[in-house]
Amino acid sequence: MPSLMALTAGGSGSDTYASRSAPTFSTIHVSQDPGPIPKWERTLWKKLEVGDIVLLRDNDQVPADTIVLATSDADGLAYVETKNLDGETNLKLRKALKATRWISGEEDLAPGRCQFVIDSEPPHAGLYVYNGVLRYRSRSSSDGPIEDKVEPVTINEVLLRGCRHKNHAQRWCYPFQAI
Repeated sequence: MPSLMALTAGGSGSDTYASRSAPTFSTIHVSQDPGPIPKWERTLWKKLEVGDIVLLRDNDQVPADTIVLATSDADGLAYVETKNLDGETNLKLRKALKATRWISGEEDLAPGRCQFVIDSEPPHAGLYVYNGVLRYRSRSSSDGPIEDKVEPVTINEVLLRGCRHKNHAQRWCYPFQAI
């Protein structure tokens, strides 16, 4: 099944984002002890926490600032519409982080399989600029030692709250909090 997973970044958002339909999203709360294999649960957007993993489907509005972890696209590509943010109706290309593109389901998020930290810049008014760093541990080869690695995170890997996910059935995203 096609998917987009993202890491939540912006916490609960603001009341201006609320809607009468109270949209829900499939999330994994990684801040809690998820057990051997974490399970998806439906969550109201206002209950999202920084660090939750969010599953987005086609035409879903992004509930918080998120970083794209994986998509159903072989190259990790995703498209978003930002007309709620900047009035532009053309689709903007976003991509999954190289270090997390391999994630394809809940089992990949089990403790010990997927561990990373996002260092984020503080909030600012720039809509098209973002700089952060993904820190993770990985092996260079199957029998090699575990090494600390980093990958830059730019606006090209970020979905801003209020934009709309387009062109794929689902996306995995990770919300983050700018510090």
